[in-house]
Amino acid sequence: MEQYYFRQPNGKLGKSAPCLYPQCFENTQFSRSPYCSLHQKVLKNQTMDLFNSISSKADKKQWELLTYELIKRKYTCTCQELSNLLKHFITEKLARSQMDAIWETFKVNKNVEENAELVEDRLVNVKPLFS
Repeated sequence: MEQYYFRQPNGKLGKSAPCLYPQCFENTQFSRSPYCSLHQKVLKNQTMDLFNSISSKADKKQWELLTYELIKRKYTCTCQELSNLLKHFITEKLARSQMDAIWETFKVNKNVEENAELVEDRLVNVKPLFS
């Protein structure tokens, strides 16, 4: 029993790879994200700007309806479902870059390998928006 003490699984660190952000060749520094730390912050800021603009455009009733739908889903949904919920506030569906930014900011599964292949099918948890 003692021989296995130091061999406990501690979670898998991803391999170091170049950042997926266009024109960025910075290393991901063995993080569980496909983006470097700078672009993780950039994507988070883009996401917060998107939701801030939505909340400023929406009247109180619409915003309460959106929060009710998200609470009903326990704040967890796929990027496609979130895009459908937000269609009342933005003129067109979320672009792939916006979905990537939302997923990077609010992803449920931290390991890239555990997520769906298509960004539309990846799970996000938007509870930090309402905390």
